[in-house]
This record gives sequence, structure tokens and C-alpha cells, in this order.
Amino acid sequence: MYEIKKITFQKIILNILITILFLLSAVTCFEPQYFSIKGIRIIDILLGILLLLFNYYFVFINFKKNSGLKKFFFLIETCLLSLISGSLFLSFLITNVFVKKLLNLSNIISYILMIHCFISLHLFGWKNNKMNIWSLNGYLVTFGTSCFLLGKDIDFSYIILRIFSVLFGFLSLFYLFIVINQISNYKKITVK
Repeated sequence: MYEIKKITFQKIILNILITILFLLSAVTCFEPQYFSIKGIRIIDILLGILLLLFNYYFVFINFKKNSGLKKFFFLIETCLLSLISGSLFLSFLITNVFVKKLLNLSNIISYILMIHCFISLHLFGWKNNKMNIWSLNGYLVTFGTSCFLLGKDIDFSYIILRIFSVLFGFLSLFYLFIVINQISNYKKITVK
């Protein structure tokens, strides 16, 4: 899994911090009403951090790799995801009811899916034939569903948070397994 010689103490600490972040996210996603400090929901801050990390590891990497029009579209996606994650960070400061409704979790998920599907369809679907029919249909269905859910007044935040809770729980267990393997391999290196 890991090369034993490349395991460092810093990597172990980083993976421990990632494990704690995912575990804390899983617990706060499961019961978000119990985790707030003076009206500030911890789940909004954690989801903002995780959205920024997602933005960096999946979108910004594509921005750095590409050039021309693709780079421009990935820049737009990076900026929009950064704005959305910033709105999650600062959601406790928003007092306007209309803006709060625009920035609830259901709508944010719809925005993210719409932006990603639109950019992926524009870059890979319409212009060239590199995308297979299943991916094209998947993006079209996802884009249509997110537009439909955005137009309806359905709040499915509870379902989304439970799904995130299970996902983050599995990710924390996965990283815990990685940390245990790294610690045992690190001990083997230091003993020799």
C-alpha cells in the first residue's frame, strides 16, 4: 500500500488530523442541532472546509493541468465553489430570509451539481466525442435533476446530512486504517 521508506512522522500526523476531521464531520452531520456555539452551526464551518478541500483536490488540480478555454472554465468552477464554501463559513452572519433560503444546504448541493455538470458537458460532451453515451446521459440527468430540485421548494438537507455522515464515517475508518498501517511501518523503520 505505502512504500515503507516514504513514511514520515509528518505524514502520520497529517493522516491523524484528516481522520479526526472526518470523524468530527460524521458526528456533526448526524446530529447538527447539538453542535452549535452561540448560534454558529459547526456543521456549516466543517462543510465549508471540506468543500474547500474538495475544490482544491479535484477542481483546482484540473485548473493547473489545463490551458486555454478549459483552464478558464476550471477557473470559473474554482471561483464559484470558493464563493459557495465562503457562504457556508459565513452563514451565521446572514440575516436576510431570502438569502438564507438561497444558501441552504439543499440549494448549495444543487448549485454545485449544476456548475460541475454544465462545465463537464461543455468541455467534454458537446465539443468532442471523447465522452461515452453513459457519461453524457449521467451528466444530463444530474443537471436536470439539480435544476428541478432547485426549482421545487423541497428541503432535503436532513437526507443529505445523513448521507454525508455515513460517508464521512467510512472515510474516517479508512484513514484510521491507513494511520494504523503507517504507525506500524514507521515503528519497523525506526527499530532498524
